[in-house]
Amino acid sequence: MAKATRVLSTPRRTASKVQHPPAKKPVKVTDADRTALNADLYLALENPVCECARMADIALDAQCSEKDYAIFAVGKLCEMVLSLREIYYGREAGPIMDRS
Repeated sequence: MAKATRVLSTPRRTASKVQHPPAKKPVKVTDADRTALNADLYLALENPVCECARMADIALDAQCSEKDYAIFAVGKLCEMVLSLREIYYGREAGPIMDRS
């Protein structure tokens, strides 16, 4: 066997040269900040709740006079309530019940 005159080595693995941003410090939320945020969120819910209540009133009035109009009003009310639920939970609302 022939003796090697030089040895080829593989390069060493070194730490990544990517600079990671420093970890963010947790933000301390005061009670006043939390109260202001909740007030804004509840204020945003006021209009959809009022619209749902008005549509429920329309559906109740239409129940006695016109059946087709009542069915439309109840269907619209269901859509509005699901939309309100999406706003409240901040995610897409699934069906309330199985309609199969």
